[in-house]
Amino acid sequence: MLFVLNSSGVPSVAEMLLLGGDAAPIANAGPDQTVTDADDTGSEQVTLDGTGSSDPDGTIASYEWSEGGETWTGATPTVSLALGTHTITLTVTSSSGATNSDQVVISVVVNQPPVANAGSDQTLADSDGAGAEAVTLDGTGSSDPDGTIASYAWSDGGTPLATGATPTVPLALG
Repeated sequence: MLFVLNSSGVPSVAEMLLLGGDAAPIANAGPDQTVTDADDTGSEQVTLDGTGSSDPDGTIASYEWSEGGETWTGATPTVSLALGTHTITLTVTSSSGATNSDQVVISVVVNQPPVANAGSDQTLADSDGAGAEAVTLDGTGSSDPDGTIASYAWSDGGTPLATGATPTVPLALG
């Protein structure tokens, strides 16, 4: 029987099966990612994802993730990672014992504070002489550089006025 090797000089999966060989599994540790330490604790829970891994001539028998001296098992373990850059290696083992590895780089970054923007100053006239006027406040210019704004709270001095990005509130003259 004659086999033609592909351009890399490695037999195809079909050729390996005909030869009685074992094709190496394909390890896929997922795309690199950047996550934010959302609760400002100095670490973040991250779910690793090796579900893109496969074995062309069998099944994946085990998934082992490692960084430094730490290891985790399973296709999608959730791990706690400290602030900084982590290079994590996934090693998959096929049902016949063949192995392959892939790496993912995960950066855990500091949570950036939101930027509050209460809109332009306003001057209104007491149009009906009642001593107060309804004013629409505008916080839509506010932003969060690494997420989304979860809530808006408006106050006058220490007195709460309203919530929401654009509430309308009655304000007394002054």
